[in-house]
Amino acid sequence: MIAMVSGRDNTMPQTPPPADTFPYAKIGIYGWRKRCLYMLVLVMVVLIIINLALTVWIIRVMNFTVDGMGKLRIVDQGVRVEGQAQFLNEVYVSNIKSTSGSAVTVESGKNITLRSRNDKAKGDVSSTLFLGNKKVKAFCDKFEVLDKSGDSRLTVDDNQVKIGAKQQLTVNSEAGTVFEKSIQTDHIRGKSTKNLKIESATGKVEMQCSQNMDISAPLGEIKLKSLNSLQLQSNQIRLDSRVIMLRNVKVIGPTLNKTIPGAYQVCVCPSNGRLFLAAPSSQCTATVDVCS
Repeated sequence: MIAMVSGRDNTMPQTPPPADTFPYAKIGIYGWRKRCLYMLVLVMVVLIIINLALTVWIIRVMNFTVDGMGKLRIVDQGVRVEGQAQFLNEVYVSNIKSTSGSAVTVESGKNITLRSRNDKAKGDVSSTLFLGNKKVKAFCDKFEVLDKSGDSRLTVDDNQVKIGAKQQLTVNSEAGTVFEKSIQTDHIRGKSTKNLKIESATGKVEMQCSQNMDISAPLGEIKLKSLNSLQLQSNQIRLDSRVIMLRNVKVIGPTLNKTIPGAYQVCVCPSNGRLFLAAPSSQCTATVDVCS
């Protein structure tokens, strides 16, 4: 059978689809990506809340204020600590002082070392004070101790050791005091209940003065003892005592018209007690100028 097809287009016209069925591009995050994003935001919010809570807790515990932290206060002159402070490492300060009516206590488990540096010498250590186990050491060019009025009581340097006492210097030692070199003073006095002994075991004792030298013992006796010789050299030597005894003096018996070299008579002036020598064969008479 032959079908006749005419030249006319018998195709039925197509109707457009509804407007809500047109294809379009999706914008945003959907699906599992969206859920992960919400989860991340939630975790960040929780962390922020925890951080804020910890910050508030630290501020409350450490007592942070606008003036400082806890018992540590920041003032115009520096830092003020109320109570005790513990330093784990070195501390560099220019001044440490306590408040009015309180004391400063510096304590260490081992040693305490105080150092001062010289800025002109490139920061080199100029002085050091070391407080150790049962000992104190000071390293400096000059060591000085002052009283509350500012007067020097002890000065030690390379040239001298000077002790300044307003009234007297008392040295209390059972074995005595040893001076390897000379000493200079205007008064040496022992305790009222003990004897004063000045001794040189292997050398000599030499006492010099520019004017008068007074050796007195109001409640005791004076002993001058030497192994070889005792020399008293002065323009005038005065022995003022109720009794003067010269022991172990060599005495030469009377001789008849015989002269012994080095033998003299020891005579005493009756007016003032002055001693003078006379020839062994003459009388103990002196001229006016000798006994004056």
